[in-house]
Amino acid sequence: MQIIRYESTDSTQQRAREYLGKKTLTNGEPIVFTAAQQTAGRGRLERQWISPPGGLYLTYVHQLRSAVNAGPLSLRTGLITSRALEKVSGLNAGVLQIKWPNDLYVHGRKLGGILCEVIHAGGAQYVLIGVGININTQPCEQAGDSTGSAGVPARAISLREVTGRSFDVDQVAQELIYALQAGLPEEAGGVLSSEETGAIEARLRGKGEEITLLLPGGETIRGRLAGINGEGTLRIILKTGEFTVPGGAQVVEIQDTST
Repeated sequence: MQIIRYESTDSTQQRAREYLGKKTLTNGEPIVFTAAQQTAGRGRLERQWISPPGGLYLTYVHQLRSAVNAGPLSLRTGLITSRALEKVSGLNAGVLQIKWPNDLYVHGRKLGGILCEVIHAGGAQYVLIGVGININTQPCEQAGDSTGSAGVPARAISLREVTGRSFDVDQVAQELIYALQAGLPEEAGGVLSSEETGAIEARLRGKGEEITLLLPGGETIRGRLAGINGEGTLRIILKTGEFTVPGGAQVVEIQDTST
């Protein structure tokens, strides 16, 4: 597998787009773009992704054989990434949580995020899987969206802050690349298996708690987070019954009702 490394670039997603505009993948073999620092990283909904040195920033390019469903793909990538980070850090499963649809949290603070984008180039279809993780970044310079879901500064945390030790970012990146290569099925956006669904729900931030959602049309709803389905959408329990959350919604608040 080819890995193209940059000390600093605007965005690994952009580098991948430019590459695919000129070349195709050899025999469909994935290609990876990594950077020690990004100057114009992007998160979900076109938010700025602050990417200082000490973090892990990569784009994994996977060729698709059929149409992709972004819901399962984002959560599947979140699960693969969580397991890779648990392996290198020694964190127990469940300490690192997946916040629907594409963020990673530890102790209520953001550790990283995932951005999946589908593009067409050279007669083929690809998904660009962007991953940004705070590895050794300091509290005042941690990567993450410039604003939280409700428009306030997002709190972040690094793997070093969680574990009390530093990591070799390149080694963590290599572990994640191996995990993506082994864990992504050919139909990367296919329906989640029961094993995947259960593993994601075991790590799902806010499961069993009251959450507030902002729907694409601007309406807000509040209910208890029951879990996810195979399509990667949230299942919310309202007073009127179960509600399946549409794509494009945002979780803006999670209330811990366990106390």
